[in-house]
Amino acid sequence: MIKIKKNISIFMIIFFVYTWFLLSYIPQFTEKIETVASKDYLSDSKEIFHKNMKIYKTEFFKNIKINRRVSLEELKSNIINKLGENIDSFSLIYYEVDSKDIIEINSEYLFRPASTYKIPLNMLLYDKVFRNEVDIDSSMMYDDDDYESGAGELQGSSMLDEPIALTTLSEYSIIYSDNIAANMIMRNLGFYDFVDYMEQVSYIEVDDVNFIKPKIMLAFLEKLYYNAENNPYYDTLIGYMKNTVFHDRIDALIPQDIVAHKIGDYDVYVNDVGIVYTEKPYIVIFYTEEFSYEDIAEISKMLYEYNTQD
Repeated sequence: MIKIKKNISIFMIIFFVYTWFLLSYIPQFTEKIETVASKDYLSDSKEIFHKNMKIYKTEFFKNIKINRRVSLEELKSNIINKLGENIDSFSLIYYEVDSKDIIEINSEYLFRPASTYKIPLNMLLYDKVFRNEVDIDSSMMYDDDDYESGAGELQGSSMLDEPIALTTLSEYSIIYSDNIAANMIMRNLGFYDFVDYMEQVSYIEVDDVNFIKPKIMLAFLEKLYYNAENNPYYDTLIGYMKNTVFHDRIDALIPQDIVAHKIGDYDVYVNDVGIVYTEKPYIVIFYTEEFSYEDIAEISKMLYEYNTQD
């Protein structure tokens, strides 16, 4: 009991000493601290700082362009807004062959393909050559039934008086969109074989070759791009498409050397379809009615800028 009382006494002594120290020395210590800045000064400085920062940020962001990646959905929305009330007369397919990202606008509608049909026509030719069903080194004579006005180099040419090589007919039908050359190829291959070929490749029924769905052309351009059978003649066809003399639509406002395409005009129908070989290659298909070359060119530029943005 005496030991407990002794411990309590010691504790009480320590407590009083510690309390005395706090009361005696801490206030004196705090009184020796010099005021660095008044509260009013700090408040004014803070206000000036934030005011200056606001001016700085305003000037900074006013003079800098902020790059923001446009999404696929935003791109499609921007195109639809651009088309306005005439959208039902316009079809677009944008398809990135690696990512499979796609924009489709009226891809199930029927449009006149015009001369874009010359791509599948030449693909059928080269498939038959690859299977040794047609001799690519062979030639054929012009027939009066092959005549068609419009695009081309053969109308009125002395070349029609002599046999014309299939290679020449293929080249002319794509580079110059020559109608006579295409008609001669069609006569060689057979019209009904061509219709069957379109259905086999696209898995879409073709009731009238004068009107096709844009998805049919997508199937052919995919086949041409992937070239699953390693048909060497497909490279020849792509080369012709890159060297076409027509540059007023898909490649009017973008680098021409990366575009393999085929235009087509018929009355009010204005078309262009092809493959654009960027770092992220894409297939693009335009089938339009009463739209201008400039309309296609501007939307093609929108697609290219989206595809190549950082």
